[in-house]
Amino acid sequence: MKMTRRAFSSLLCAAGASLGGMAAPRAATLAATNVEPRGAAQPQGLTGYPLRMKAGRPVSGWCAAPGETVYFALSHDAQTTVALAMVSTSGDIVHSFGEITIEPQSVPSGSSWSHGVDFEPTLHWAIPEGTPSGVYFLNELPNIFVVVRELSNAHAPSAPYGLPTAVLVPTNTISAYSPTAGRDFYSIPKRAAVLSFLRPFDASEKADWSDLLKFVAEERIFGAPRYLVDHDMENPDALAGVKLLIVDGHSEYWSRRARENFDRFIAGGGHALIAGGNVMWWQVRYADSGNQLICYKNERLDPIHDPALVTVNWTDPKLGLPTNASIGGDFRHGGYGRRAKGANVSGAGLRIVDNQHPLLLGLGLKHCEVLDLGGVSELDGAPILGFDVLGRPVPDLATLKAYRLEILAWDWGQRSGKTTVGTAHIYQRSELGGTVLHLGAKECCQGTQAGHTVMRALGQKYAQRIYHEQPLFSGLPPAKVYLRLRTPHAGLPPDLPGTCA
Repeated sequence: MKMTRRAFSSLLCAAGASLGGMAAPRAATLAATNVEPRGAAQPQGLTGYPLRMKAGRPVSGWCAAPGETVYFALSHDAQTTVALAMVSTSGDIVHSFGEITIEPQSVPSGSSWSHGVDFEPTLHWAIPEGTPSGVYFLNELPNIFVVVRELSNAHAPSAPYGLPTAVLVPTNTISAYSPTAGRDFYSIPKRAAVLSFLRPFDASEKADWSDLLKFVAEERIFGAPRYLVDHDMENPDALAGVKLLIVDGHSEYWSRRARENFDRFIAGGGHALIAGGNVMWWQVRYADSGNQLICYKNERLDPIHDPALVTVNWTDPKLGLPTNASIGGDFRHGGYGRRAKGANVSGAGLRIVDNQHPLLLGLGLKHCEVLDLGGVSELDGAPILGFDVLGRPVPDLATLKAYRLEILAWDWGQRSGKTTVGTAHIYQRSELGGTVLHLGAKECCQGTQAGHTVMRALGQKYAQRIYHEQPLFSGLPPAKVYLRLRTPHAGLPPDLPGTCA
């Protein structure tokens, strides 16, 4: 029988947990302690990564199933002893390791960013049978976690009062922004083209995706989700039985097979909530049995012979799989928002287009209201034809070759010296396929500003209307273009007509 997260946490808190089955590794000592019911301190200066053992060799431990064992290879600047535990997204301690002494571990010289740092395992977690699928953090540390997957995708995720849901954690993006020995996909003067998953990870991306996890776990409409990492999307059965896929956060790096499986899911009637911005921007590949992530970001440097697998932007026509065909918009049209240098044309969030839209009714929004997100750093945007007489963007359905798209909110942005338009929109590529609700902004769901609350409520309302088979679109014909302005636009934003500019 599959336990709920609350029942599972209560059982562990009552019974306690122990290491068992493994001698204490070189870098740790263990003292018994009781399992605390809630929360765990976040020790400063602790770094590391999860791994599993497969056929006698280490493999990425970001994703594991009940019954498997995950090892944590940890290091600290100086020897320290700290109480460690596995903590659920709701803040419940589900396993206590007790007081652990952590030794410094050095990053080897050479290409450790691509081949891994080869830390010694410090401790391990034997994941109990019946553990619900979810994201479990080591002491709530934003960069050391394990995604527990389901044992099998043969059955739909449990959802007695809602939608069978899957949640995609952006592990490729986390890896891309994590420097090791000074190298990641963004390092200057020379960036890495290959990154190992067997190395410590940076915490900088956590806010973009982790804040949504608790909301999803607590809302009955999402059922008991199946949690996935990016590499899982290589499996055509990853979304078997799923009705709604939540793409959480800054999910920037996708493989071709993952893109194709996503499109197949939507074409078959599945729905997707894109809770982030700058999504599906770079193509990547995997190597070394999934332990390495590859992205050259330059066609001339990439040694691959198959032009369809070259690791460049998905907007490159040679790849034949444009991002906006899948989700209705892309970073090329959306660009950087207010938090970016020189983006002074952008506001604090996205401006509502029509507060009477079916997905916005009941959310207490005013006409032309700006959803305060505390500023936006990156946006995706639908291609537009221009603006109507009220100053609202009009989508370009011909370019998308889409059945329908309705813009819910928008904001100016900029990229490469050009003016862009970021959009939150509802999109349906084909009449018989499923839909995509794209919230557009990288920071859409990450905080406690009023706009973040509205964005999360919008995602919940989208799921509820799918569940109750209620309309997701207004059904109104596209407005006529009053001011023609395709984006990106080589110039400053124009003065718009209407009262919502």
